[in-house]
Amino acid sequence: MPGICILQDPSRRPELEQTVTLADGRSLGYAEFGSFDVDAIPLFFLHGRPGSRLHAAWFDEAAYDMNVRIIAVDRPGFGTSTQKYNRKVLDWPADLSEMAKLLGIEQYYIIGYSAGGPYALACAHALPKSELLGVGILAGMGPYESAIAGKTWSQRMIYNFSYYMPRLAQRFVHQGFIDFEEGKDQDKMIDTFMKNIPLADQEFLCGSPEIAPIFPISVQQTFSQGFETYIIEKAMLSSDWGFQLEDIQDQNVVLWNGTEDKNVPLLMGHYLNERIPNSELKIYEGDTHYTINMHAEEILCDLLTIA
Repeated sequence: MPGICILQDPSRRPELEQTVTLADGRSLGYAEFGSFDVDAIPLFFLHGRPGSRLHAAWFDEAAYDMNVRIIAVDRPGFGTSTQKYNRKVLDWPADLSEMAKLLGIEQYYIIGYSAGGPYALACAHALPKSELLGVGILAGMGPYESAIAGKTWSQRMIYNFSYYMPRLAQRFVHQGFIDFEEGKDQDKMIDTFMKNIPLADQEFLCGSPEIAPIFPISVQQTFSQGFETYIIEKAMLSSDWGFQLEDIQDQNVVLWNGTEDKNVPLLMGHYLNERIPNSELKIYEGDTHYTINMHAEEILCDLLTIA
């Protein structure tokens, strides 16, 4: 359907609103993009924050052309996935592995975007190479000590609030998102966000009719169960992940970072690359946190050909 975003195409809705039920009774929501051929290459996409399973819509066309089946998953408390209190980063590999088995997938790749990066790295640490074929970290955040370096004063404040004073951080975020939880002023929330990101990101996010709706629709899913999950995850990712980057010995990891990324500065990519034994860093000159998504085909090719 030309001229319309795939997230607004009624014929795609069944693919965008799927769930699996885990053994403990929790549900994981997911959306599928790209190819649906029986021989398509499975790839799990782990979204950022704010974000949801719907973020992977940016990869739909490239994945289709490359015969890649993208399964984009909502983490607990995001979108349509059941909340899980007191969860840890290292809980995620077991959830994802169980989900893959429920979907009949024996082997797969993973891409973690932004705040999805730590979860992808947890999978690289915990899952066997016979199951997980390769891991990609797209503008992915690093541990707390790397996250603070290169951040603005306001970004550092949010990191510290989330770790030491989560309830205060929740109030701060709630004010920043302007009652977005209740949907009272969604346009104002997006306008406020847009004014605080680089011009290149604004142009990308507000691009063609096929692209422009993806970000606001995906962000709406972030807060579909309230602001609590946003703060819970912020605090969790600011604390110990439960493993060391140096311990990712058996998995090949490819990293992609843009030189103009203000959310996840390039130095964070260098930090990860220096500590993960079998990793490769690919740098996109001039790209930002969102424009890097324009390289979807190259990104998929890099991951699928990882040594």
